[in-house]
Amino acid sequence: MYGTIPLAASFSEGGMADDWLAAFMMSSILLNPQLIIYSAALGPTALTIRILSSFLCGVAAGLLVRRFFRKRHFFNFVGFSGPANRDTDPNHILRLLKNIGRNVKATGP
Repeated sequence: MYGTIPLAASFSEGGMADDWLAAFMMSSILLNPQLIIYSAALGPTALTIRILSSFLCGVAAGLLVRRFFRKRHFFNFVGFSGPANRDTDPNHILRLLKNIGRNVKATGP
């Protein structure tokens, strides 16, 4: 579940439409592998309901975003871009030492 939002932000940056993102996000949260296992343990009826509801809720989310947010963006992923790469030293040994220093500085205290 925690990977869904950064993945959706990446898809959005790549140009994926908001209605498709809404469908993806809704379905992926409902299709959590742990929840699928729990549903399967409850029997085939519960598993079928889980899968069908995931599909239907994803479709509904996509259609609602398409209908009500056609002229503007629904998602705001500002701030989800990765930090600038600081590993620019051409010397591999110095780059390694700088990384070790940053890690010790961050985790040492």
